[in-house]
Amino acid sequence: MAAVKWQMMKWRLLGGAVALAAAGWSAWWFVGAAAHDAALNGWLAARRADGWQAETASLETQGFPNRFDTRMTALALADPGAGWAWSAPTLDVFMLSYAPNRAIVGFAREQTLAVPGARAALRSQDLRASVRFAPGPSLALTRLSLEGRGLSLEGPGWRAAATSLAAHVLESDPATAPADSYDLYFAAEGVAPTRDLRDLIDPAGALPELAQALRLDARVALDRPLDRFAVEDAPPQVAALSLTAFEAQWGALSLRASGLVRADAEGLAEGEITVRARNWREMLRAGVAAGALSADLGAALETGLGFLAMLGGDQNAIEAPLTFSGGYARLGPVPLGRAPRLRAPR
Repeated sequence: MAAVKWQMMKWRLLGGAVALAAAGWSAWWFVGAAAHDAALNGWLAARRADGWQAETASLETQGFPNRFDTRMTALALADPGAGWAWSAPTLDVFMLSYAPNRAIVGFAREQTLAVPGARAALRSQDLRASVRFAPGPSLALTRLSLEGRGLSLEGPGWRAAATSLAAHVLESDPATAPADSYDLYFAAEGVAPTRDLRDLIDPAGALPELAQALRLDARVALDRPLDRFAVEDAPPQVAALSLTAFEAQWGALSLRASGLVRADAEGLAEGEITVRARNWREMLRAGVAAGALSADLGAALETGLGFLAMLGGDQNAIEAPLTFSGGYARLGPVPLGRAPRLRAPR
């Protein structure tokens, strides 16, 4: 009899402990959810105080007991100083309640983007991101992945699209890279350029409707980390770019590049990138037709690069160094003009 009573007491104690733990976890979730919502609303309020537009019609968090699933509706963000704006009917943020430095973001099927002089609608069948931050108030980015399919970007009289897209940003290993460096990977398939661009590059309609692939594998060193202040204040600027591989393939047109450039004291690119191109004359003539190159420069490039192609033994392919030095750029022996700016001068 005593043994039975002891067993009953143990079960009561165990049940009480479970009930107490459940009550404690429930209280923690509700406190955490309230703090989560307060932080998001506080960030929006702080942006409005800085002169932004930062509005949402509603902000609600569910997901008890293990997640914070937040939906914002009629969200609109705009930074007049930087000149950009973004809005969406909904934005979903999913977080594990015990890992608040990680999140999955689900985007609406239609969003609106604007920069000075241009406005476009971004449509997608599925677009989502996963993000991870270092613990701390600055929310320093350690990993970001963006994946989407059925994407289109449409503005007045133009449209570009891609069947799939993947982009990844990963904080570089500090043992092998300078501080504030990030590994970048980007890939897009089934890319449909705008009609105007297609008509310039391929007026005869010889190329396939879609470009097969566009890929980038690189490491970028910035002058400051990617954190919340990169959004709230001035964005970081590029100190150096190591291009492991860039590849663009559209029908018979093929372009590959790799190399390293750094920002000089004036913020201009300095370094060398090796460019490999097949059917390069068509690319060159498209650049002239698009206005990216003057007719005189296009003719000079075609002559100089034709000589390089002849030396290489294949008239349709070239491999040449794209060199940036002293504020100027040249492809092989042919001058191109001013080097691109990577950051503002010091």
